[in-house]
Amino acid sequence: MLLRALFLTFGLGLIVISGDWTVSLDPGARSSAHSQLQCSQCHDPELSTSLTFLSRGLLGIGDSHSSRQCLECHDMGENAVDPHSVSPQRWEKILAGGSPTSDGIASIPCARCHVEHRIESPASGLNDARCQACHQNRFPSFHEGHPEFGDEYGVPTRAIQFDHFSHANRHFMENPDMAPERCDQCHTLGPDGNRMQVKPFSMSCARCHEDSIGGRGPAGKDLGIEVLAIPDIDTATLREAGMELGDWPFNGTEFPKSWSRRWIRHALDTDPSLSELSGIELWSLEGQSEAVLNSASHLAWGYKEALLDAADGNLESLILRMVPSGADNLTHDETARLAALLPRSLLKEASDAWFPHLSEEVALHRAGEDLPGKDPAAARQPEEDDPPGDGAEDDLLGDDLLGDDLLEEDLLDDDLLDGDLLDENAVDAASSTEATPSSSSTNPARWANAGGWYRVDSSIRYRPVQHADSFLRAWATLEARTGDQDPDSAHVFAQIFSTDSPGACASCHVGLQHGSDQVRWQPDSHREEPFPRFTHFSHGPHILGNSDISCLGCHEPATNKDLANDWKSVTRNQCTDCHGHPIEDRCTTCHDYHAGPRSGVFGVTDLDILRSPEDR
Repeated sequence: MLLRALFLTFGLGLIVISGDWTVSLDPGARSSAHSQLQCSQCHDPELSTSLTFLSRGLLGIGDSHSSRQCLECHDMGENAVDPHSVSPQRWEKILAGGSPTSDGIASIPCARCHVEHRIESPASGLNDARCQACHQNRFPSFHEGHPEFGDEYGVPTRAIQFDHFSHANRHFMENPDMAPERCDQCHTLGPDGNRMQVKPFSMSCARCHEDSIGGRGPAGKDLGIEVLAIPDIDTATLREAGMELGDWPFNGTEFPKSWSRRWIRHALDTDPSLSELSGIELWSLEGQSEAVLNSASHLAWGYKEALLDAADGNLESLILRMVPSGADNLTHDETARLAALLPRSLLKEASDAWFPHLSEEVALHRAGEDLPGKDPAAARQPEEDDPPGDGAEDDLLGDDLLGDDLLEEDLLDDDLLDGDLLDENAVDAASSTEATPSSSSTNPARWANAGGWYRVDSSIRYRPVQHADSFLRAWATLEARTGDQDPDSAHVFAQIFSTDSPGACASCHVGLQHGSDQVRWQPDSHREEPFPRFTHFSHGPHILGNSDISCLGCHEPATNKDLANDWKSVTRNQCTDCHGHPIEDRCTTCHDYHAGPRSGVFGVTDLDILRSPEDR
């Protein structure tokens, strides 16, 4: 306290000696960005009074440079005054329990680093001394004492699975015409001028891989994805038990799974039939309990009712029956991508083929009435003491069947072998009929070789149209994010995203995992979060112009197959070898202090001219 009073007295004495007190109290010029601001916009308004100014100087209380006022214009996120604008929880994850760098520092006010009214040190500038106020591991310069880069610097975890050297040593050896001659045939500088990006699939990969994505690759991938299928159910056993299903196709699939199972689950709502049928072979119900038979009947009728409602409803309601239970508040665009323009005509065609009398049968079932042609007595097997029949069986071999007329000479009339029977025109006509294929002989999967919807027997399928197919991408993203909330999601995700799925998404995209919030499709979307980002490097100045620097000058191939990447880490020496000594040594040459998200707040004007006079 005494020391502060002495300094204040000394300062007041200097002001008196100077003569012009206004100049003595002038804090100095402001930076251009702050030149139009009033003092109270950055400083505590109470400082405008002399008494408050003196008391702050004597007592050292209050925040004369309020961070809150800085953040009125500079949006640095909710953790703006935390070290490096990173949350404590994120620090724990990064540093695995913390380090002396972050421990014990509750907050860092903006004015600790940013100094205004100093021409020689602009507010945006930082010197190394300010960094080393917290970072105690000091060293003279970048080339002398700077820690070596981490093992993963320059080789981040990928969202795309690609091995440069298996391609170079195997695929391109077999197909040399397909081999790129330069790195920029597949890579390009990003729009920010800093990061390198992989060129679009059509430019970098399509020459070799387009066929496999379009369904013209390995056998089996041209069948499309089964989206909706009819299960094969033992209708005979159900009929014997008095449970009539009406029309039901005999060439159905196995027990419903993925979308079909979810479809039925939605139709049955709280009905326990699905649980009752777990592990039951629906195509063979003989010997099963009455509870199982009832559940099979409920499942079948639930399917038929849902199909009728879908055909009579709309596309959006159909898709909502197929999304996971955790998918709430889907936008119209999201629903449209999930639907992929499924035509109602295909749904109606499938309904008519599977259940020709669907609407009539469902109406009777809902009314509790018997289906047409159902004879309750026909389902009963004859007992041992039933009276014998009326003799119809005896007539089976009666005299009439082998009567004399059977071998009358008229039967072998000469006309039987007459020339008309083997008329040449008739043979020609028969031959031409057989040679003309009917429309039903067309393979639907082959017909849909350009992608889209089609029906095969008892299933409706979708075939990928092209790379980044909107249907596959939309469903894979949805199932990955909500999968842990839905019992059928794992089956749906596996159908889309297994190594042998149509579209072959999982062959390259490894940044997508079932039940994960992080969905990374793009090759450069390798980070778990967009922040924190403590370092920056600009490829632009290094590769543009007349520079003799090549990609291999910094990126060295890795021969160790156990590494997560096929390139070695970039080293500090690779920087100093090119830049020589001394290299620019300021911390902020490569490091960012604010590693969290940030955005500017624009000074905008309200458009009163667009409002009515009474609302202005």
